[in-house]
Amino acid sequence: MPGDKYSILLPTYNEKDNLPIIIWLIVKHMSINKYDYEIIVIDDGSPDGTLEVAKDLQKIYGEKRIVLRPREKKLGLGTAYIHGIKHATGNFILILDADLSHHQRENLDIVSGTRYRPNGGVYGWDFKRKLISRGANYLSQVLLRPGASDLTGSFRLYRKEVLTKLISQCVSKGYVFQMEMLIRARQNNFTIGEVPITFVDRVYGQSKLDEDPNFPASELNSHGPTVQGWHSSANSKVNPQEIILKFHHPARVCRIQVLGHQFMIPDRIELWLHNAPKDSPTTPSSQNFEYLGFIALSDNSASQYKSRELQSVTVNPRMGTHMKLRMGAPYSNDLNHAHQVALIGINVLGMESEDEAPGPAGAPETLASICDCLSFSMYVEETICDVVRELEAKKGRAVIEERFEYARKLKLCMSALRSAGERLGRYALAKRQAVTQEDFSTARLRKEQIELYRNAVFGQLEVEKLLEKGGQLPENDLVSPIYISKPVLPSPMSLQEVATLLLSDPKEQQHSPKPPHPKSSDAGKQDESYFSPQLSKIGRSPSRNSPTNTGSMRRRNKSAPRNSYEDYEERTLPTLRTSQTNEFLRECQSTVEVEANSRGRFKVMNDRERRQAALPLLVFGTELVELFYSKQFQDREEGLVRLRNILKNPTVIDGTIGPNKVARSSTLLLYRAVRDAVFSVFSQAAETVRALFVDFIPQRISANEVSRCVDRLLPELLAKSGDPSPRIHTLAQHTILSIASCAEVRQQNLVAPALSRPVGSGTHPRLALSRIQMLEQLVLSQGISTDKQSGLTCRSLTECGCSGIHHPSEPVRKVAERVLLQVYRINPRLIRKQLPPDDDITRRNLLYRQLFTEFDKIDKARRNQMLESMRDDAADEEEGAFGESWDMEELKTSLPGMANGDKNGCKDTVQCSFCDWVCGKDGAQLDKHYWKTCPILMKCPQCQCVLEVSAYTHHLINECEAKESYVICKRCTEAVHIELYQLHLLEEYCMELPPGTVRCPLCHENIPENGWKMHFLDAVHYCRGNARRRNGKK
Repeated sequence: MPGDKYSILLPTYNEKDNLPIIIWLIVKHMSINKYDYEIIVIDDGSPDGTLEVAKDLQKIYGEKRIVLRPREKKLGLGTAYIHGIKHATGNFILILDADLSHHQRENLDIVSGTRYRPNGGVYGWDFKRKLISRGANYLSQVLLRPGASDLTGSFRLYRKEVLTKLISQCVSKGYVFQMEMLIRARQNNFTIGEVPITFVDRVYGQSKLDEDPNFPASELNSHGPTVQGWHSSANSKVNPQEIILKFHHPARVCRIQVLGHQFMIPDRIELWLHNAPKDSPTTPSSQNFEYLGFIALSDNSASQYKSRELQSVTVNPRMGTHMKLRMGAPYSNDLNHAHQVALIGINVLGMESEDEAPGPAGAPETLASICDCLSFSMYVEETICDVVRELEAKKGRAVIEERFEYARKLKLCMSALRSAGERLGRYALAKRQAVTQEDFSTARLRKEQIELYRNAVFGQLEVEKLLEKGGQLPENDLVSPIYISKPVLPSPMSLQEVATLLLSDPKEQQHSPKPPHPKSSDAGKQDESYFSPQLSKIGRSPSRNSPTNTGSMRRRNKSAPRNSYEDYEERTLPTLRTSQTNEFLRECQSTVEVEANSRGRFKVMNDRERRQAALPLLVFGTELVELFYSKQFQDREEGLVRLRNILKNPTVIDGTIGPNKVARSSTLLLYRAVRDAVFSVFSQAAETVRALFVDFIPQRISANEVSRCVDRLLPELLAKSGDPSPRIHTLAQHTILSIASCAEVRQQNLVAPALSRPVGSGTHPRLALSRIQMLEQLVLSQGISTDKQSGLTCRSLTECGCSGIHHPSEPVRKVAERVLLQVYRINPRLIRKQLPPDDDITRRNLLYRQLFTEFDKIDKARRNQMLESMRDDAADEEEGAFGESWDMEELKTSLPGMANGDKNGCKDTVQCSFCDWVCGKDGAQLDKHYWKTCPILMKCPQCQCVLEVSAYTHHLINECEAKESYVICKRCTEAVHIELYQLHLLEEYCMELPPGTVRCPLCHENIPENGWKMHFLDAVHYCRGNARRRNGKK
C-alpha cells in the first residue's frame, strides 16, 4: 500500500559469495514493484570478509537502501533479529535467509512463507533430509497447533508493532526462535497468512557449522604452494560433507583432479555435475545434480601421513555449470583427532562452450598440457606458472610457423623453469611459515631470496628474449650456447649469502644480480638470525671477508659486557635441528657451511655425516670420502672411479690397514652410492660393487665380513631391481648375479635364499619378475643343490615357483613356470605334490593346463630315454660274462677264476655282488646293472627304492613311505595293501608256509630259506614273476 515501508532483516555469517546475489534479487524485486524498502545487514563478525562485501554493496546501492549494523561476534539468530528491529524504520519487518516472494494483499499481522503448500517446495535436499523436516513439522502441528504449516522457515513478514511485541515475549535465542514466534502469535490472536515459497539449498560455500573458519572453501578457488585448502569443522556431526563449486562459464567437463590432505582424508569423494540452462533460476542448486562417479582415496598410512595423494579421473565430456563434491567419512588415524576431512585443491578441466551437444569421448588434446595438471599449479610458484603458460602458447605458435629451433628452446626453458618454480614454491612456503611464527627477519630474507633467485633464473635462461614481447627475434631461431643441451640453473643463494648482500652497499646490490662467491671459511653452523639486518646493529660483523670474522659472528667491542639477549641468540636451537617438517621447511632453519679447501668446493660433510663415515675417512682419507657426499654428481662419479681403482689394485692402501676394514669402508660408501638417483652414478656404483666382490674379496676377506658386506648391499640392489627404468633394473640384476658368483658368497649361501623366498601376490610385478629371473639364472648356472641352506634345493625352488604362478602378473607366471620345469626334471614327485591333482577339472584352468602339458612332454621324453637305455643294457648283457643263456655251469666255471684271482681269471674286472655278473672294468655299467637288470634286485613301486627281492616284504611293512597302507598276512606272511586284504585271503596261493621255507613276493611260490639266488638264476625253474629275469631270458 502507498506509504508502507519494508525493513528487510538479513542476518549473515560467512555469506561473502551469497550476499551479492541475495541483495541483487531483493533490489530487483522491490524496484519493479515500486516498494519503499531498506535492507538491514546484521553481520556477526564473519571471518570470510562478508562485512567488506556488504560495504562495497552499500557504495553501489546507497546508504539509504543498504544499512549495515554489524556485531563483534556470533550471538545467535534471535538476538540478530532483535538487534535489527532496533534500527528498522519501516512499518513492516521482513526476515529471510536467501530468497524473496510476494505476500497476499490482505490485512494480516504476519505473512509466513511455507514450503508445504501447493506451488511450494524444497529443492536440493535428499530424501532423508526431506523426511526429517516433514516429520518434525507434522509432529509440531499435532502437539502445538500453531496455525501455520511451516514453523522453521525464515521467510516471514511482520507488522513492526506485532514483531516488537512477540520478541519481548520470546525467550529463545537460536533457531528455535522461529518456532516460538508463531506459537506466541497464536496465543496473542494475531492473524497469520501463508504464501508458498521455493526453498533451495545453498548456492555457495557450506553451512556455518561444517567448515573451519581458518580454512574456508574459498581456498579451493586458487592454486599455489601456499594454498591451505578447505577443512571441515572439528568433530562435525554432518555426514556427508558437501561443497558446491560454480564455474565461471558453462564448460564441457573432461577431467577432474583432486589433491588430498596428508591425514584428514575422506574414504571417497563423490562427483556430481549440474548444468543450468540460461532460462533456469539463479540458484542452480535447486536443480538435480547428475552423478558422475566417485574417487577412492587411500588411508596414506604407507607414507606415514607425510605425502598428499593426487587423483585424476577422466569422464565422458558433459556440459555443466556447477559441481558438487560429497565427502565420505574420514579415515581414522592418530593425527586426525577431530575426525575432520580436508581437500587441498581441485582442478576441473574442460572446454568453455555454450553448445550442449555431446562431445567426443576422452579429453581433448588441448588439455594434455602439463600446465593444466594440478601437480604443476600446486607446487610451482605462481609467477613461474604464468610465464610457463605463456611460453607454452608461444611454443604452439612456433610449431605452426615451423620455427623448430625456437620451439626446442622454449621446451628446454619450460622444463628448467618448472624445477626453479618448485624451489621458489618451497621458499614461499618457508616465508609464510616464518610470518606465522612472527620471525619477520627470516621472512624478509626469504622475500629477498625469492626475488634474487627469480631474477637470476630469468637472466640465465634469457626468458625475456624468448617471450618476444616486442616481436619476433631472428636470434631465437639460431643455436644458442645456453640451449645446446639441457640448461643449467644458477645455484640458489642461501639465507646467509642474502643477508651478506643486504648488509653490503645498496648500489652493489642493484648492479650485481648474482652475489659474490664466499671466500671465507666458517668453523661451524650458524643460525640464520645472525645475518638479519636488524641484528647487525648489536654487534654483528657486516663483512665476511675480514680475517677476524671467520667462524661465528663476533662483537665489535669485545670489552663491552655481553647481555642476555646476545647470549640467547648465539645458542643453537635443538628444536630447529630436529624439526619434523618437510625438507624445504628445514632448509629455512639451517645455513650452508662453507669450507675453503684446496679445490675451492663447498664443505659437503656435516658432523653427523662425518661420524657415520668415520671408518672410510680413516681408511681412504677426507678427499675421497667427500667426493661421495658431494652434491655434484660428477664428484660422486669421480669418487667411485677412484675407489674402484683402489679395489682392483689394493697395494696402494697403507699396509697397516687390514683388508677387512677396507671392505667394510667400501661397503659403507657403496651403500650410499647404490641408492643414488642419478643413473650415471648408479652405473659406476654397480661396477665398483662387482670389483669389490670379484677382484678384492676372494682370498682376502673373512667369512663374517663377506656376510656383512652382502647384508648391507643386497637389499638396496634388490630394491633397484624393481625400478621402472629397464636399464636400472637390468644393471641391478647383473650386479646381484655377479655377487652370487663369488666363491666366498656361494660357500655361505648369502644370495640364493633371498631370491628363493616365496613371492606374494602383493609383491610389485617388476620386483617379483626380477627376483624370479635371477633365481632362474642361478639354477642354470649353479644347478639344483641338495644343501638345505643353499636356497637352491628342490623344495625351496618349488615353493617359490608355486607362489610365482599365482602372481597377478603374466610375465612373473611365465618365469615361475620355467623354474618349476627345471625342478620337475629332477624331482617330479615333489612338484606333483605341490600342485592340484592332474584331472579334467584342474586342466580347465589355462595355467595348469599349460603346465601339465609341459610335464607330459618331459615324462614322455624320460620314458623314451629309459626304453632306449634298457635296449642298450640288454645288448650289453648279451655281450657280458654270462653270454646268452644264464647257464649255471658257465657261471660255476667262471666263479673260481674270479675268486682265486689268477692270471686267467678276472682280477681286473668288476663283478655284481648279488648275481655275480661280470662287466669288465666299467663301474658305470655296474651301476646301470643294479638299477635296471640285476634279477636279484627290484625297484619298489611305491617309493622307487632299489632293494633285494627277499627284503621287499619287510620294506613295505617297516621302511616304505607307503607303509601305513600295507599289512602283513598272518597266513602266508606276504605284505598286502589294506584295501586288497580281503581279496588276498581268497587267492589260492594264500596258504600257510611249510617249515623252513619263505614266500617269494613276485611269483608267490615257496622256496627254501637260502634258495633266493638259485630261485632267480636257475635256467629252468626261475622266478616266473621276475620281469628282469624275463628280460634277461628274452
